[in-house]
Order: sequence, then structure tokens, then C-alpha cells
Amino acid sequence: MYVHFYPIRGCTCDNVDNKPVLIAPPGVPLYLLRQYEFMQLEDGRWCHFLTMPEYEYVMTGYPDRDVTFPLPTPTQPPAAPQLSPEEIERRGKQLGTIGLAMLGCSIVLLILYICTRDLAFDEYTDTINQYNLRGCFMTFIASFVLMVILRTKHRGNQLGKILFWCILGVIVLFVFLLIAAIGLLIHARGIW
Repeated sequence: MYVHFYPIRGCTCDNVDNKPVLIAPPGVPLYLLRQYEFMQLEDGRWCHFLTMPEYEYVMTGYPDRDVTFPLPTPTQPPAAPQLSPEEIERRGKQLGTIGLAMLGCSIVLLILYICTRDLAFDEYTDTINQYNLRGCFMTFIASFVLMVILRTKHRGNQLGKILFWCILGVIVLFVFLLIAAIGLLIHARGIW
């Protein structure tokens, strides 16, 4: 009688220290033996000590027919394949390029909004200006998110560092212009 213990096929039953065990056939890969809790005996054979439910399952076919343990259904998704360093670097460059392109689009849309907001003489042009401003903020937020991903997952990526400093410069410029605009507004109203 043979016991097919999940993917380890052709195991035989035996006793070790008066405990029921399965003896793995020679040639089974080591990772499978370790995955299914096989231990190496002093004589070099690999055995798995049977639990009571496993022993009862084996005894259902004893001694005249083979017993097959069904493969367990996966309870968790399979692990993601490991990426090579070249693949990680390539993905980092792609993310950096996309982030810089989105930051550039954000700046272009902001310039378009600034240049055309005074020309809004009809409803159609006003709607386009609103979309320009919304697109500006959405692409800036997207480039900011990509920068955070690059700085956390791809620390050494040059494009991530460039994107970080560009976004920091845009934020500092925005704060500076905001302070200047508030100062001009206060000065124009005569409050100061």
C-alpha cells in the first residue's frame, strides 16, 4: 500500500518509536519535505509523524488500496514573484517619468488657466477654465502620490529625487506667491 501525501507520491507506512509515520520515497525535493513537515531520521530516510486524523485517514485504505490525501485548497493568494533588481529599477524609472510628466502637465494646465481666465467671455470658455484648474490639481496630486511611492519603494531612484525637489519647489513657490498675494490684498485695502 502506498500513501500519496498531498504532492509527495509513493510514501510508505512504518513505525518509528512506536508512532505511525509516513516514509517519503527517495528523490523528493527537499522544499516539499520541509513544507509538509518531514523530518530526517538517523538512517537518512525522511518521515512524517502522522496526527490522529491523518492516521485514521490512512487506515481507511489499509492494507489493500492506496490512500491519497487531497491537495489543500489555497487559503491565501500565491506570493508575488520576486523581481530582479533590473526590473525594479526599470519600474522606478517608469514611475519617475510618469510623475514628472504629470507635474509638467499640472504646470501647463495652471499656466493655461492663468492666461485664459480673463478671456472667459462665454459659458464654454469658463467651463474649459474650470476643467483646466481641476486638471491642474488632480495631476499635481497624482504626481505627489507617485513621488511618495518612489521615495518609499525605490529609494535610490534619481527621477524620484528630481520629482521630490520639483514638487517641493512648486509648493514653496505657491506658498511664497500666496503670502505675496495676501500682502498685496492687505496693502490695496489699506489695512496695513
